[in-house]
Amino acid sequence: ENLNYYTKDNDNLVANAWCYKNVDKNCNLGGRLYTWTAAMNLPSGYLTASAAEAIDSLHQGICPDGWHIPDSTEWYQLANYVYKVEGASGQLKSTKGWQSYTTSTVSRDPYGFSAIPTGAYYGTHTTPSGDYSQTTFDDDGFFANFWTATEAKKVTGAIYAYLDYRNTAMGFYSTQYNEKDRGFSVRCVKNSK
Repeated sequence: ENLNYYTKDNDNLVANAWCYKNVDKNCNLGGRLYTWTAAMNLPSGYLTASAAEAIDSLHQGICPDGWHIPDSTEWYQLANYVYKVEGASGQLKSTKGWQSYTTSTVSRDPYGFSAIPTGAYYGTHTTPSGDYSQTTFDDDGFFANFWTATEAKKVTGAIYAYLDYRNTAMGFYSTQYNEKDRGFSVRCVKNSK
């Protein structure tokens, strides 16, 4: 399930983690939306600077002890495995909550991953005249976005994985729509050792 962790005692989370539309019950359903630095439990200064020297190989971030924020390689491995077995990595979607679309297949959620289309927090990246991201919180029912622990080539961005209501495959953004100050969901992976 999506992470729903918050404490006002952690400065990295204050003003960097939200319930969708700031409604508490949305956190209970779909977890919180975090900036990349909040997910990584790093100071906000890394929103506009490289955090390469601050990222561990299994970076705990805000995950519980013994767990870590998956990097892009781990997300790619998950998507590729599900694609090879199921024919569509979109089978990681929950069975409910997704807008219907003519070319998408309804997920059976055979792995119990249950990716909920929680939307995102767009903040300064809101585009009122655009097709998406029209409001500060938008796209619930349409997208499930997950931060990876991997920074993008531009220092203001990080790679994220997403599931789209129109597609049967998981996608990744590394060069656009990936500013670290956007709010996306977080999944944690249990350390193997």
